Amino acid sequence: MKILITGATGHIGRHILTRLHNHEVVIITRSKASLTEKNSLPSKLEIIEANLTEKGSIKKIKDFLSQTSNPIDACLHLAGESIDTRWTIEKKAQIRQSRVDSAQNLIAAFESIESKPKIFICASAIGFYGDRGSDILTEDSPPGQDFLAKLCYDWEVQTDLALQGWTGTRIAHIRMGVVLSPDGGMLKTILPLFNANLGAPLGSGHQWMGWIHIADLINIYILAIENEKVTGPINAVSPYSVTNLHFSKALAKTLNKLCLPSVPSIALKLLLGEMSSLVLNSQRVKPHKLISHQIGFNFQFDTIEKALKDLLIKKDTKK
Repeated sequence: MKILITGATGHIGRHILTRLHNHEVVIITRSKASLTEKNSLPSKLEIIEANLTEKGSIKKIKDFLSQTSNPIDACLHLAGESIDTRWTIEKKAQIRQSRVDSAQNLIAAFESIESKPKIFICASAIGFYGDRGSDILTEDSPPGQDFLAKLCYDWEVQTDLALQGWTGTRIAHIRMGVVLSPDGGMLKTILPLFNANLGAPLGSGHQWMGWIHIADLINIYILAIENEKVTGPINAVSPYSVTNLHFSKALAKTLNKLCLPSVPSIALKLLLGEMSSLVLNSQRVKPHKLISHQIGFNFQFDTIEKALKDLLIKKDTKK
């Protein structure tokens, strides 16, 4: 299979690349240097150097597609500006461009190409649902109203609209929860605090947190490429969401460290501004489609305790 992937230099993209060694891979990246410095690149690899947020990228990609020997079978669109920084007006525009506009430009590059991909998989997030308290959320739940919710909604809907004319193309939106991995994401950020006995729940601690182990997430992406039953929005979270308090205590226990009293919501809002919604919003999300009889995905790490033990303990025992 020939797979085109964007966002390959990001945390999730790098992990997915290690699973694509038996495929032909085409990577779209702003800088070839950022890829050649990485390990575990597929042997059959082609690179398109282009910035997907710019209209000029359409011609570069189109020229490549019209000249490549084998057509693209699957598109895996992971590109997106980091949201882990204060959301100024300018930053919000960059975040939106890197997701919504980049998807539109990628799709536009294929418009004049006769052979369309059979699969188009686009990253998304459970931020789609907004702040929903203790409501149980499935793929059929409506979107929220805050910045991230509207962003994810537009990301998915505009991609679907742009792909309407692609007869025979299966579309999937992977709505990711908090990705737990020792080499990136939230866990890498907070580990120094917990290791220094300074870790604590955030806000009330009662907000629900949809999470997923990096290994399960990568398996979901591979499943989405290979399984025709994976279509539409897919909640990529563990079946067992936890509150932030539960997560904080489980992390402290796994590390054999203290868990301090919670950090007040007002302090987080003053420090982070609107971005504080990332840790204060409550999203009790269920992976309804994945665990259905139709797909029957098997989670390797379904509980937070099992996930943290795998990510943090086993690596110390090997030293």
